[in-house]
Amino acid sequence: MDASSAPPADRANLSLWQNYTEVNDYLQLVTDKTLKQQAGIRLVDFKVLQILVESPEAQASQMVRMGHLSQTLKLSPSRLTYQINSLAKSGWVEKVSVDSDRRGAGVSITDAGREIFETARSIHKATLHDLVCGNLSKSEVEFLGAIYSRLFNSIDTHYRERSYN
Repeated sequence: MDASSAPPADRANLSLWQNYTEVNDYLQLVTDKTLKQQAGIRLVDFKVLQILVESPEAQASQMVRMGHLSQTLKLSPSRLTYQINSLAKSGWVEKVSVDSDRRGAGVSITDAGREIFETARSIHKATLHDLVCGNLSKSEVEFLGAIYSRLFNSIDTHYRERSYN
């Protein structure tokens, strides 16, 4: 059965999924290219630095455990290690030991990392406004935010219950 012969509800679901994935993929592509061109940082680097600046764990202890980063970013430990090594080579983060756990590894942001993050954050914010929020009314932004929050919670619950880790 192809999409045109599917029942209307199935066609609507398929259309929703296709639109969502196309918007998400394209938004990430454009945001990544914009950050690279204007700040010299990739979107994935920005996301790591954002956690190192904004997460409650980072604000409390000035570092974030690798496990927390891996879970938050949905990256495998090996992919995260590669990412952190790349950021450390750029001078934006440093690896630190975790006092409470000798096996634990943490990451903290450097002054250079904070500087590039602040530059990138304003570019990221402007890009998202130009591409998304600037094209929607305030109530549409709030409605879409509520929908995405509900979807995230549903997917997160599903993920945790099935232990995909």
